[in-house]
Amino acid sequence: MKKAVLGLVLVITISSLSACGLKNSETSSPENSTSIEIQETTTEGNSAGEPEAPAEEDMSTDEETDAEASSDASEEDEAQQVVEISRLSADDAVEAYKEMAERFEHESPVDVYHDVLELLPRMPESYSSMLFAKFDAYMENWSLNYTEQIYFEDGPMKGLDMNLAAAYDYETDTYDFEKVENTTHKAILESLTQNGFKFIWLEGSPYPFVNYAQLKKLNESVPEEVMAFILVMSTESNEITAADAGLVIGWNELSRRIVQAENAMKIIDNETLYMKLESLYRFYCGAYLLGMNNTPVVDWESNKMLEAVLSSYEQSMSLYPQSQLATMLETYLSALSKMDYTLPYSDQEAFQGVVKIQSDLIENAVKNLHAHHNH
Repeated sequence: MKKAVLGLVLVITISSLSACGLKNSETSSPENSTSIEIQETTTEGNSAGEPEAPAEEDMSTDEETDAEASSDASEEDEAQQVVEISRLSADDAVEAYKEMAERFEHESPVDVYHDVLELLPRMPESYSSMLFAKFDAYMENWSLNYTEQIYFEDGPMKGLDMNLAAAYDYETDTYDFEKVENTTHKAILESLTQNGFKFIWLEGSPYPFVNYAQLKKLNESVPEEVMAFILVMSTESNEITAADAGLVIGWNELSRRIVQAENAMKIIDNETLYMKLESLYRFYCGAYLLGMNNTPVVDWESNKMLEAVLSSYEQSMSLYPQSQLATMLETYLSALSKMDYTLPYSDQEAFQGVVKIQSDLIENAVKNLHAHHNH
């Protein structure tokens, strides 16, 4: 059963872990990215530093105000200079990349996680994207490694899931590691959560996932394409889209994630990051158009499309008129209308025709996005 769930983790939740996540990032050649808004609503502060203090009224003279303004400008110039000085040259960046890649081969995330986060902002943009892509594949590989150690190997992590369950509060989705009596497991859990991982519960058992939300703090210190990727993946790691062959989120949220992924794919030039999001995008679109075993798009008695699904389609076309999703839905709804919005499950040949329509629509959307990506 654990092996089956591990397969679910690989294929459904982050669908490209084994295929795209482990691709060699050294083959990518990032170019300047195109600016485009990412569908991410956050309330996080400005990454440039502390927010500006509000001006005090009637508390200073004009001279004091001018002096303060001059001081602030000087401090900003100094900060900018520090950033510029801290950037590595191309030759140094190559050496830093090689050194970190070597560490990925021999060290665990506990040893390298924070070093990578300190190095990324110092790398020139193209090297930063390459390093992050390799780092992402490394972290995903270790999430699987830790899963193996917890459930399939006899070692220090054996039985950690049981101790974690004792510390987990389902209502608040929080952990109290003080309740973990096994001191080794407590230390491991604290280390994992401090070094880029979180636990997601599937079929009643916890699985280690990369905690992309922790990477948001990189913000403007990394290339725009890297942050676009992080935002999409943090949406997924904060609340996975699907589990146990069904959607965990609603139809409207799924459509939002589709468009968020689209917008990110328009920005991302790094091939490894792009292909990983493309796999996730394909999964999102397939689930939205066809549903999942435990979250169908039809009423099983009549095989008619659910009103909630059709309503979501209409809303998506209204909210995201310029998206590939809207283009897909326009054609798909036209085809559905000719079938009286009823999927022909009883006629396999006819049903496979519907599946072909869906597949072609997704393939065409991916093709259009990839054309934008290449451009």
